[in-house]
Amino acid sequence: MRLPQVSMSFVWIILMCGFTSLVIIFGNLVFLGFHRHPTPPFKDIGSFNWKQGRQRLTQYGCGGCHIIPGVPGAVGRVGPSLENIHQQMFIAGSLTNDMERLSLWIQSPQKISPGSAMPDLGVTPEEAKDMAAYLYQVSQRRTETWYKRILSKLSLAQAF
Repeated sequence: MRLPQVSMSFVWIILMCGFTSLVIIFGNLVFLGFHRHPTPPFKDIGSFNWKQGRQRLTQYGCGGCHIIPGVPGAVGRVGPSLENIHQQMFIAGSLTNDMERLSLWIQSPQKISPGSAMPDLGVTPEEAKDMAAYLYQVSQRRTETWYKRILSKLSLAQAF
């Protein structure tokens, strides 16, 4: 059986299409390999004093109900863990998660969700913003450290 005659330009076109496809596939694999995990949504804490926020969280006894990284004795199990609060979509199941709404929730949770287990503690607006700034700051720093650790392990694995 005889193969049909093809011109050399046709062969080059087929080879170039195959080579281009391989480059595109390899490029996507390399790019996606370095960007496997989506970057977490970071919250802007503005100019609020997050260090003061940590003291306020201790002062108001928030650790009695919540797990809060960096706050001594904050190992409560009544409320949700606040460990990665910056990654949550909602606060209290109904408020979108941003600095203003988290501060409002800390100030007066009973106005937002009457009957909630979270009590009104008489937190001032400035204190609430400092507390929210601490929660976002510590949560974001822990996530950044985790991502850096994972990326360094991936870099080491790709080196071999």
